[in-house]
Amino acid sequence: MNPALTNGPNVFLPSYDLGVSLQWDNSAWSLRGVVMDIGENDDGNNFSFYGLQAGYSVNNQLGTGKYRIVIAGASEDFLDPTGSQLESRAGVLLSFDQEFSESIGGWVRFGWQTDDAAVDYNAIDSGGVDFKGSSWGRKDDNIGIGYAWINGGSLDVRQSQVAEAYYRIVFNDLFAMTADIQYQQDDYDNTPDPNRFTAGLRLAAEF
Repeated sequence: MNPALTNGPNVFLPSYDLGVSLQWDNSAWSLRGVVMDIGENDDGNNFSFYGLQAGYSVNNQLGTGKYRIVIAGASEDFLDPTGSQLESRAGVLLSFDQEFSESIGGWVRFGWQTDDAAVDYNAIDSGGVDFKGSSWGRKDDNIGIGYAWINGGSLDVRQSQVAEAYYRIVFNDLFAMTADIQYQQDDYDNTPDPNRFTAGLRLAAEF
């Protein structure tokens, strides 16, 4: 699905690479930490990544809720907007997931990052709702609706807006299919502002 509605793009989470992680859990509280040596960024530079996540889980009369704060940082190995010097990166993401009933849940996220380096966005506000298929007799299916507003960073993007809706239908223990539609509007400083609809269909097999 759209990355603005999955992982907050301002936290620049890297893919798997060499690193060390620590995990601590105590009842409703959790703490995760990671240090990684990343082979190469978009500028072609090796860099170090540091991440810390603190989480709290609740079970109340509405349902389960998970609240998290993610702090991320990276070494001074990212080009600035002029391409003349290297800068570090840092960001914070607040994430709140909450069930409202057995069939409805929702989430909101708020994130910020520094923009001394060349970055497209420096802030994001997003949220959405999830409807479980038990409401219409399809307990394994679900419908998701989400929206994100993203503020431009140190390059030529002023802001972007993303809206998305999908339906995931589960056929059996092996196959599932997701039908998805997205709308995105971008505002740029010096070029025309594009907006577009994108439709997709994805078939997944798990075994």
